[in-house]
Amino acid sequence: MIVKRRTEITFESVVRSTHPLELPPEAFCNFCGCQSAMLAPEEAALLAGVGVRAIYRAIEEGRIHFLENASGALVVCLGSVREKLVTP
Repeated sequence: MIVKRRTEITFESVVRSTHPLELPPEAFCNFCGCQSAMLAPEEAALLAGVGVRAIYRAIEEGRIHFLENASGALVVCLGSVREKLVTP
């Protein structure tokens, strides 16, 4: 007697989308000295067209401004990402 086995693998991914009219939260950037939109490193990487490691490298080199939000998550200053990483 032949027994057939069937294996089913399911992948689930979560995609966070932001409505086009929804702006990222703003916070005071101590480095810029003004209010600036703050992004997660992954969002900044997408905007700049680089990998997330490049974002962390730029943070460590002091080229991108950052802070930790109230929940302890790292966020980066949109102004510094645009100025230092996004080429026109």
